[in-house]
Amino acid sequence: MAPLHSRYFFAMLLWTCTTANTYSQRIDVDSLLKSPPVESRAVERTKWLLSLSEAYLTVNTDSALICANTALSFSKASNNSMLEAGSYVAIGQSYDYVNQQIIALENFLQAKNIYTTIKSDSGLAVTFYSIGEMYNTLRELQMSRYYFHKSLALFASLKDEIQMANLYGSLGNNFFRGGMYDSAQYYNQLGLVIGRKENNDYILQDILGNMADVLIEQHKLDEADVYLKEANHYAFIQGNHYGIAYGKNQLAKIALQRKDYATAIELADEISAIGRGLKMDDLLMDASEMKYKVFKEMSNADSALLYLERYNTLADTLTGKRKYLALDSLLNMYHMGKTQKEVELLKQTNKSNTILLFSCCAALLLAGGLLFSIYSRSTERKELNNTLQQQADKLQNLNQLKDKMFSIIGHDLRGPVSSLKSLVDFMKSNSLSDTDSAMIVKELRQSVNSVDMLLENLLVWAKMQMDGNIISKPERLMIDDLVDEAIQLYQKPASLKNIHLTYKVERAVTALADRNYLSLILRNLVNNAIKFTPTNGKVLIEVLELEKKIKLCVEDNGIGMSKEEIDKLFNLEKPFTKRGTMDEKGSGLGLLFVKEYTERCGGIFSITSEKDKGSRFCITLNKA
Repeated sequence: MAPLHSRYFFAMLLWTCTTANTYSQRIDVDSLLKSPPVESRAVERTKWLLSLSEAYLTVNTDSALICANTALSFSKASNNSMLEAGSYVAIGQSYDYVNQQIIALENFLQAKNIYTTIKSDSGLAVTFYSIGEMYNTLRELQMSRYYFHKSLALFASLKDEIQMANLYGSLGNNFFRGGMYDSAQYYNQLGLVIGRKENNDYILQDILGNMADVLIEQHKLDEADVYLKEANHYAFIQGNHYGIAYGKNQLAKIALQRKDYATAIELADEISAIGRGLKMDDLLMDASEMKYKVFKEMSNADSALLYLERYNTLADTLTGKRKYLALDSLLNMYHMGKTQKEVELLKQTNKSNTILLFSCCAALLLAGGLLFSIYSRSTERKELNNTLQQQADKLQNLNQLKDKMFSIIGHDLRGPVSSLKSLVDFMKSNSLSDTDSAMIVKELRQSVNSVDMLLENLLVWAKMQMDGNIISKPERLMIDDLVDEAIQLYQKPASLKNIHLTYKVERAVTALADRNYLSLILRNLVNNAIKFTPTNGKVLIEVLELEKKIKLCVEDNGIGMSKEEIDKLFNLEKPFTKRGTMDEKGSGLGLLFVKEYTERCGGIFSITSEKDKGSRFCITLNKA
């Protein structure tokens, strides 16, 4: 694993894209806090906040996220698209750091859309790099390399050798993680050439550290010593304490292989001291792991057990604080701004409940008055009875709708959430084999995807039901951009089933629709197609240009539906659902939502399906 510094060093490029300055040393939090810009200068303050977010990233992620969100607000207020996109990248990097990759990717895609609109190659290069780093963290190495190479091509066209060197280092780390040591050293050498040419301490430290990692794994300890000595020299010059600690951990690995146990223990103590000073649990965990390995080789069972317990305690702390934070947060804060949206949703729910309560009271009072009127005016009795019945029916329908929604939420959220909690508890309390780990990762992914889509649909749909007078906000949309987002979000679920996900369009077209609704429609349809398509199947997204309309279709060669099943799709009282081809769960609400979203966009939703041969779902929209 490369130093943590190398994972986020590239984030500094973000600020070089938005300012004329080039950072030659790591941004220091204290120095930034001492010199905030004048509040009235919104652009300068936004740049300062982005720099502060980058500085906080490996120190205090909460503070980094607060700074990035504040920068986003300022950039929107000043109508600065470049800084707005940079803020989305900073937010995405913060979420990636705490392993909330779903939210991170959403923010990276927001940045990509803006950079594409304003035609900023440097911004796109940063965004692609950030997505590559995200996939590298998840050990999705092929996807990571794909985005690294997209970023590298853009920086090559910009003739930015410094950032090319950073990418070479990231590619070196990527191939090292995959055990492809020759390829790793090839890219490391490319970065090293630029680092020496530019005499850049930071590039040299990272690249030399990467090269030492490979040599240690290959047991070429003398060669690794040479690279480590130089890398550690640069870390001391920079005052990079994390880099120093990482170098000591590499030296401890070499000492352990040489059976120099005293040196390995001494280095582990030094790593612990740095970790306590920086308040970074991962360094303390590295030190405990090293001591465990040393005492185990020395056959000192008591000491080995002591440090193994410390390691496990720290690992539990880290996983609870970073890795599984994503799963818990998915229910509390699905994406940026979701908390505020839910607060507003709750306010409106309370408002609706209050209105409903007053309506009931009013209805009762009205009923009493009407009964008295009926008693005194028997000639109007029939008409008044009809009025009362209509009001009673309306109230009953509202209650049934409310009960049904609570039932759906209770059933379809409780299941996946309980599954998530059980799986996490199991992982924390058991030593897992590779087979068990693969199974659990698969279950986690399915549960998170299920909660993800259901939450998004329920929140939007509930908002529509409570504010029935709210209409969509149509705008001119590039269909290509929305399809690209959907493909990127669902490339991984498709690859797990070896499904070929493709996009077919004769030429770029635009539609007039609400962006949020159309994005949700696409996500629901693609998710649905993948769910009901078997392994090695195909899912096609196709756009057809009609005279004054656009027809967007998602077609699969999956299990299909009978006419009777199609007829059951749009019944809220009894949602129709069945398991996917890999036993994926569903709520039975996805297509119902798609139909309502499509109608909100002024479109038409149609389904063509045949049992065991596949389905084709199409929406017809107005051409922009």
